[in-house]
Amino acid sequence: MNKKLLSGILALSMLCGTAFTAACEKDGKDNAKVPNVNQQQTPTTPNNPVTPPVDDRPVDTYEGYLSENVYQSDYLAANAYVASELKGAATAGELYNYEVSEEVLTEEESSALNLGDDVGNIISVRKMRVQYVDKDLDDIKEKEVYLVALTDGQYKYYVPNINTGETLLKSYYDLVASTTLSYSSVTVNTVTEEQISTSLQMYGMSMTEQSSTTNTGIWKINRDVAYYKGTSKGTSSTTMDGENTTQEIDEVSEMYIVRSPSNPEKFISLIKSTNEWLHMEYPLAYEFDTIAKTDDNYLMAAITMIEFATSDHSYFEKADFGFRTSSDKMQAYTDDIILPLTLETMSENLGGLIDVSNMNFNYGDQSFADYYLKANTLNKVDYVSDVTCTYTDYNMQMDMQVKGTSSYSGYGTTVVNIPADIQAIIDNYNS
Repeated sequence: MNKKLLSGILALSMLCGTAFTAACEKDGKDNAKVPNVNQQQTPTTPNNPVTPPVDDRPVDTYEGYLSENVYQSDYLAANAYVASELKGAATAGELYNYEVSEEVLTEEESSALNLGDDVGNIISVRKMRVQYVDKDLDDIKEKEVYLVALTDGQYKYYVPNINTGETLLKSYYDLVASTTLSYSSVTVNTVTEEQISTSLQMYGMSMTEQSSTTNTGIWKINRDVAYYKGTSKGTSSTTMDGENTTQEIDEVSEMYIVRSPSNPEKFISLIKSTNEWLHMEYPLAYEFDTIAKTDDNYLMAAITMIEFATSDHSYFEKADFGFRTSSDKMQAYTDDIILPLTLETMSENLGGLIDVSNMNFNYGDQSFADYYLKANTLNKVDYVSDVTCTYTDYNMQMDMQVKGTSSYSGYGTTVVNIPADIQAIIDNYNS
């Protein structure tokens, strides 16, 4: 069993660091251009010390949401609200009951809502109390929204602004996803501290290993090319059949991932190992959901396993700084989304050499991931993952504690250059 392979799988399954990145080209150009505050500079003189730039952009611009679709009845509008805004893999949810107030909002009250350009087509706006059943079908929950009656006799629902601590609404999640994914490139700086303890038995041998490392890295990613360079420093102690070995860890790793010139739905991965570049080509298209496919974002989703690829808002809750996920939702996200995809990919790559379905991942109560936004785009991720991985076939257990931060900058301005030696390998690979 390859410990580094397992470490990589755990990293993917923990929302580690490079989650929620965005770098896909939309309509051949960047949409909204957000100032890159990380590149602002203040002139320095002995009497003029450097002061960090102030980023006073709002966290988000979400102020409520009026449904795009229209519905033939108030029942259909209420049902669509539950199905479209609330329902997700982590919450499920079915309409249980609803009640529309007889009192119509005044013009002043309606004008306080974010009704957009539809105001001229609106006859009335009334409050609507919606009850729905949660995922386990054992608890009835309630939300208050608005029923909007239109001049043509049809209806829309209106969702007011989301409150801190509430599960994300899909319209909020989609705003962040579409804004972030509208950029053609991004830079991601990562810092992680890892404590790993592993024990396993295989082929009559037993082994235990403890390691402590600090990892720093930088991703530069655009639509067709990604470059990563990282360093790992720390110590590792291995005991195998009673013999102990301790070593210092001081590693530098580099990787390019380049869209294949011969097949735009594949990428060539080149990994620096000693003085040699190893390369492989792999398909990615089957892994990703609507947003990734529409925006041709295979590369970003493949590298970062971004949650945007799942289009599921229900694993996250609103926070003052953006949104977050706690240990129970991280566990659900791993079980529902990451683990099946990771195991499927592993199974294909390993050609059935091991039964990866016998792997289990469990999060500790202290695990969380906080996603900081600026103007609807991801600005930073802080996370703590306390994970135990077990693999019954080799009586293996891995306990992993990871603390990290990822910072995002250079939206739409990041440039990834391919050196001549890498380009030669790519050209030869496709010849």
